[in-house]
Amino acid sequence: MPPRNDVTQLRLKNIAACLDPTLTTLGLISDTLDTPFLRPISNTVSSLLTAVQNVRQNKAECIGMMEHIHKLLYSIICLHISSDTGAELSPSNLQHLGKFTETLHKIYTFVEAQQEKSRIKQFFRQSEMAASLKDCHAGLAQAFEAFKIRDVDILSDAAAMKDHAWRTHQEVLELISTLSDTESFDRRSSISGVLSNSFNSTNSLSLLPSEPKIFHGRESEISDIVQMFGHTIPKIAILGPGGMGKTSLAKAVLHHPEITIQYNHHRIFVACNSVSSSAQLSALIGSHIGLKPGKDVAQQLVRYFADCPPVLLILDNFETVWEPMETRCGVESLLSSLTSVDHLALIITMRGAERPRQVQWTRPYLAPLKPLMQDAARQTFMDIADDGYSDEDIAKILLLTDNMPLAIDLIAHLVDCEGIPGVLDRWETERTKLLSDGLDKRSNLDLSISLSLESPRLKSQPHCHDLLSLLSLLPDGLSDVELLQSGLPLNNILACKAALICTSLAYTDDRKRLKALVPIREYMLKRHPPRAHLLQCLHNYFHHLLQVFESYRGKASNPGIVARISSNLSNIQHILSNGLNGDNPHLVEAIYSTCLFSSFSRMAGHGYSPLMDSIPHVILHTNDRTLQLYFITHRFETHSDSPIFNPQQLVERALDHFPYVEDSDLKCKFYNNVANYYRFHNDDIRAMEYVQTGLSLARSTGNTTRQSDLLYNLAHIECQTCNYSAGSIHAYESQRLAKVSSDLYREAAGLKIESSCCCGLGHYGQSITSSKRARDLLRLCGLSGGGLDHAVLNTRAEVHYLKSEYGEAAALHRQMLPDISDKSDRTNQAISLLNMATIGLESGDSKHTVQQYIATARPLFAEVGYESGLMYCDMAERTLVMREGDTAGADALIHKSLQVAWGKEGTVVEYCLEKLGDLNLSRAPSTWTVTFLAHAIKMKQKLRILKALQFLGDVFLVEGDNPTAYGLFTVALEGFTQMDVHRHRAEW
Repeated sequence: MPPRNDVTQLRLKNIAACLDPTLTTLGLISDTLDTPFLRPISNTVSSLLTAVQNVRQNKAECIGMMEHIHKLLYSIICLHISSDTGAELSPSNLQHLGKFTETLHKIYTFVEAQQEKSRIKQFFRQSEMAASLKDCHAGLAQAFEAFKIRDVDILSDAAAMKDHAWRTHQEVLELISTLSDTESFDRRSSISGVLSNSFNSTNSLSLLPSEPKIFHGRESEISDIVQMFGHTIPKIAILGPGGMGKTSLAKAVLHHPEITIQYNHHRIFVACNSVSSSAQLSALIGSHIGLKPGKDVAQQLVRYFADCPPVLLILDNFETVWEPMETRCGVESLLSSLTSVDHLALIITMRGAERPRQVQWTRPYLAPLKPLMQDAARQTFMDIADDGYSDEDIAKILLLTDNMPLAIDLIAHLVDCEGIPGVLDRWETERTKLLSDGLDKRSNLDLSISLSLESPRLKSQPHCHDLLSLLSLLPDGLSDVELLQSGLPLNNILACKAALICTSLAYTDDRKRLKALVPIREYMLKRHPPRAHLLQCLHNYFHHLLQVFESYRGKASNPGIVARISSNLSNIQHILSNGLNGDNPHLVEAIYSTCLFSSFSRMAGHGYSPLMDSIPHVILHTNDRTLQLYFITHRFETHSDSPIFNPQQLVERALDHFPYVEDSDLKCKFYNNVANYYRFHNDDIRAMEYVQTGLSLARSTGNTTRQSDLLYNLAHIECQTCNYSAGSIHAYESQRLAKVSSDLYREAAGLKIESSCCCGLGHYGQSITSSKRARDLLRLCGLSGGGLDHAVLNTRAEVHYLKSEYGEAAALHRQMLPDISDKSDRTNQAISLLNMATIGLESGDSKHTVQQYIATARPLFAEVGYESGLMYCDMAERTLVMREGDTAGADALIHKSLQVAWGKEGTVVEYCLEKLGDLNLSRAPSTWTVTFLAHAIKMKQKLRILKALQFLGDVFLVEGDNPTAYGLFTVALEGFTQMDVHRHRAEW
């Protein structure tokens, strides 16, 4: 019998051999299909493979868990292969993946703890490790149940393992190859193109709609438009009634040979019928050229188009976003900004006869489209319905359409199915009713739609009308995945989809989403609005997706979920808007969903959701105090996007609900959000009060997650007021509690604050160590490059700055800024810009360069309401004045800043004291140097203590006391050398 150690090592070798190809296959699925959670799962298992090699205790247990993980990974891969929705997993399966990710993080925490060398620490953590191991096994058991795994045997033969891995990998490649011709792959490809940072021919052309195959009667308009392009960079509005062929004309121009030669790969076609604000329109246009969602996309668009070659931008169905008066001003302003780019050609299509203002439209104006001439109408009809009918019958049928292109298309498809006699007979019946109602010619389109709705093909699928009525409320349409997974009680739903497409009542767009044309949507909403129980099914589906996003936001990367929700932004808005009324029996669910949607909208860069403003008027209909507390808690979370004008009144309303609410976790979250609000607004006393109250409740209920959040907030407050020693203690405790629950993201957040506190105390080595650990944990969550990662890098850059390593600090900020800008992380963007200004002040950048950094940072701080950031901008400007020689004027301004910041913003206070205490910059009395030293000693800031000693040496040197001055200089020099601070050592 082989020794036990040999068996353990063999198992470890085997599992490593198993997991290596498994992770390769999983990575392929993640990169191609963008399934949520697969990237953090893959990252964590990769790190586990490394960590398990070095465990000292419970090695067999660790290897056993790795074997179970291997089995689960293959099950997840097979789940994609066997999916009947193009490898798109249902919300419930996504929830299981999220839970499995959390379990992997628990296992990582446990395995990492088994590397501990100290026997004393091992002894005192025995019970903690036993509880942790129990949680790990429970999580694995839950995953086995969720993914339907019964057989847990692991292949022991190396050749068999390799063969099994190879066959599975081939199945995945076959799946991906198959998807290249399906809807799901097309959707993912378009998303991939949207998220790409490059604007190349592949990306742009993949998003262009096809050229109309049947298109007659618009030769004059095409000639006029192409002629305009020959003389100038035109701005053209294609106007006309609904169903007149405006979109078809725009597509024909898009693919005209002369336009194709002139603009080649720089043609962009954007359908605007799914957006309802200028911000959403900016994001939609940005997505077509690879800009990532964010709050400042409009300015990014202008910069992008200004830097790229001549480009043609077509905005289709523009009336959707322009027509509402509440959005018109912003939309017109966006158009004005875009057309300020000289080489951008613009075409919009919109219903009506009025052009948007603030744009200099090319003259002569293109006249609104009219019905087709008879020959063109006849040719259009014959191309669809064939030419086996007499001229007389065709003339009769065309009378029904008034030669409107959409009506011709609908009627021609009916004739192709039922023949002219059948359609004419039905028209005779319908016509009598229409005439008795006194309707005018515009009703011909309604008649065409109503006749299409009576088609035998639709009647063969009883639920076609229900599906079309749903589409009437869904501007974004629905994918096959959503049709199949949303639980709609419609029999043979894909057959219903096919029938709607065949009768031209619906169509599939470039992303294979089923949609209805605007006139048909409006007709159905008026005549056949969707039934409540069908809307509720879709509401439940989207609510589940939003819940998955909310449950794991910040904990794990989930671009796949973001993409799925983003594809339905307008759908969700319409469904929620429809549900936010006092008569809705599901009003409570609608309000919860609206808050979830609000969180998503802000996190994904779409800004504050106006739907939130509807809640206060309807929430009183519920008499649900838990819901009302939940809403107020969420409202404080959104304060940076939408100001709160009566915070204390809102707090009092929330506290009135407390005696009637049993959810202690919600109460803790409320206290944390309110504390965060007051901390953000520099009211540290109130912030501390709510943190302490929340901590007391969290401790009494044993809620370690909320304790970790509140301690993080407490550490942040202490750090903000320069109490770095206290802050580091709270940050460490926040990390410890996060470790207990294996919450890697919260542990990383605690490490970030610890890193900042160590930086303030002058413990630079420890600060770098904490920041590295934080970034490693964020990588396991798949959140490298996120907001917290940017904050960690900002702290690391600050360490380099304080050590006078200006080049390294500036390089880090230059590395971060493009990524921060893409993600619209305005706070960290402004901090990086301001830090570039302060680095420039010390390293000798020109006055213009420093001013430019400050001028760019200031409006960003103002936009997020970050008062401390505005103070920092003031201080940088005043230091610049000092550097340029106006010391007297700058001293007065710094005195003023000090008065404003005292007791509120410790960093500004210490900055002011340092500048006033430095004789080389200031002409203030030497008492300020002593004050600076006292403050630095009180706050235990080693670097500033040494600087104060150096400044005191300057004072004694000026007064002629050379021995004392040299003594102080020597102490300071030794300290700077010990801390590895370069600049002040070089001054001797």
